Amino acid sequence: MNRSYYIRNRSQSTWFIPCYLLIIFICPALHAQQSSSSEEIRVPSLAAIVADKKTIMGDSEAVVIELGIEECIKNALAYNYDIKIESYNPALRIDDITAAESAFDVTMFGSAQYDNLDENNIDATYTQKFVDVNGKVTSERVIVDGYNRYHNNSFALGLSKKLSTGGTIQVSESARRINDLFPSSADLYYEPFIEYSTEIQLQQPLLRNFGVDVNRAAIRAARSRLNISKEEFNLKVINTMLEVERNYWLLYYYRQHVKIRQQLLERAQETLDRVIARNDYDGKSSSIARTKAVIEEARADMLSAKNSALRQQETLLVTINNPKWPISVKCEIITLDDPQQRPYDISFEQAVETALELRPELIAQKNGIDIAKLALGMAQNQTLPRADLFVTHKVMGADIHDESAFRDQGDYDTYNWSIGMSIEYPLANRAAKAALSQASKQKEQEELRLKYIQEQILYDVSVSLHDLHHKYSEIKARMDSVDAARNELLNYLAIQDTERKDSTNPEFLNLKLNADDRLSRNQITAVQAMIEYDMAIMNIHRAQGCLDKYNNIEIKIEN
Repeated sequence: MNRSYYIRNRSQSTWFIPCYLLIIFICPALHAQQSSSSEEIRVPSLAAIVADKKTIMGDSEAVVIELGIEECIKNALAYNYDIKIESYNPALRIDDITAAESAFDVTMFGSAQYDNLDENNIDATYTQKFVDVNGKVTSERVIVDGYNRYHNNSFALGLSKKLSTGGTIQVSESARRINDLFPSSADLYYEPFIEYSTEIQLQQPLLRNFGVDVNRAAIRAARSRLNISKEEFNLKVINTMLEVERNYWLLYYYRQHVKIRQQLLERAQETLDRVIARNDYDGKSSSIARTKAVIEEARADMLSAKNSALRQQETLLVTINNPKWPISVKCEIITLDDPQQRPYDISFEQAVETALELRPELIAQKNGIDIAKLALGMAQNQTLPRADLFVTHKVMGADIHDESAFRDQGDYDTYNWSIGMSIEYPLANRAAKAALSQASKQKEQEELRLKYIQEQILYDVSVSLHDLHHKYSEIKARMDSVDAARNELLNYLAIQDTERKDSTNPEFLNLKLNADDRLSRNQITAVQAMIEYDMAIMNIHRAQGCLDKYNNIEIKIEN
């Protein structure tokens, strides 16, 4: 009787064990497939978490600001102080060009002088004076006044211009009016005496300071400095855009961190409530303690993430500098955009070609070499001897009336001209030779710096491409780990829902809480991988020098 009962009972047990295992392991999986909507509520997928754009800071007084990455970049370009400050430098370099070009502007000059002369004339001579006495003409020798006594008024007005060849041409009109010339013999001179003269002067260097290249070098150097300033401004814009995007995605990361930890906190609290509810007959004090520890850790992580998000908000706002969003106002920024996960492929050769064409540092350095070459040419010219040619031509007219004296110049019967040359040859010429040596070394230095920048660009492009490909591969692995951890947690929750007696014992609860914590950490690292991939895309465009074009930003500097 007992034996038959035992055998019968054993056969029932043999049938029951597979069914029990089926319930434990298969039914939860079927339940997970049939109840995807309920599971999405209990354990939201990562896509559902990041798609939630609600406020998370829990501050009802905070102003909610919804921002996308494009709006952040546009606001930064319009209000960022670093960009505004840097934008003045090209304008200053434009003024330098104007100042250099002004060396060839026409200059008007004028002068006025009054002389009152009363001095001994040590070169006084005699003159013949004829006297008619009772119809008889006699002559006598009369000494010329032994003093120079006269008033002299002189005026001049003219134009002067420097030529591109290094010479200077000057055209001037002068007038002189003389009174009281030899009053004792006034019959010999006009009183007053008026003289006009038109003078043309040309001074042209033949060796040192000769040539268009030498004399316009300052203008070309100023234009190269303008190009350098423009590229430095472009670099500042690119770096600012990169900084804005980095701050935006860091804020995005901390916000997702907060939401993920909130989900963990809610699930841990649900577990605690379930354990406490069953504490009367099968709950364990160690299970409650373990669950509370997970809750407190999740709460601490959530608060830390909130603090990081608030701090990152201020960092983003400071980078943007929009006066509508001062950091003094309590606010919560909701990031509207999500990082992209589509593949981005570009060859190393194509990236290098673009970088060598567009990188601002490379373009600026090439302009720096141009400046060094101009300085070398100037230094070579300054080692030459000085040989200047002078040519002067003057036409004069004189009369007692201003108008007739001025017209008298047109008769061209009184003119003067002169031609000459001055030469200067420093014997040692050490200063010019030292300047030439210095200019040559600076040119070599700038050319070497160009090679260094090119090598750095190649390295930058290579590292950025490697990082881009690695981060994209990492995303799939991270998402797979999230899916695996989520499925593991769903299985534990399904077992927990069966109200099995062992579903609240310390061993099972520890496994379930570990799975929950592992899911949260995997979700956080997956978000981080997505952000790092998006930043890798930004970085490869920065390495190519075309981040502005990628963001559809056109940089213009008005001359």
